[in-house]
Amino acid sequence: MTQPTFKMSLIDSAKIYKTKLFHEAICHCRHKTILKTFLNEIDIHKYKNTSFEDIFLDVQNLNNTHGSIGSLTIYDIASDIFRYHGNMIDKVYIVGGGPKRAVKLLELKTHINSVIGLKYVTIDDVVCKFNLNKIDDGDLLETFLCIWQKSQ
Repeated sequence: MTQPTFKMSLIDSAKIYKTKLFHEAICHCRHKTILKTFLNEIDIHKYKNTSFEDIFLDVQNLNNTHGSIGSLTIYDIASDIFRYHGNMIDKVYIVGGGPKRAVKLLELKTHINSVIGLKYVTIDDVVCKFNLNKIDDGDLLETFLCIWQKSQ
């Protein structure tokens, strides 16, 4: 397999999803009415000094009362809350079919975050595979992988 070529338009496309709070969650969720109610129950301000893992677990626990929000939507909500407070995820979590397919195509080694039970690849592995300039935002790269795999 040849090395994938970096296309700035893919990074730019990924960035578009990061400009509006909960945009990806709304796009990924099939139950939009339930999601709106769910999002209204979240006080994003209480997570100011909270780790991504703690936010994820809290959103996941809140979902246990609703039961209709999938793991990708939970990830999207947690990552947006973390980003809202000026933080970037330091891993590229593999949630949903797109990133899973991309990781398989790229033959990247996955790890598991034992706290939240999600698979991830390192930012450095993705940056290296695509010969990218330094990117410190794992969530942006997760979206990038999802977009990239659609062209493969």
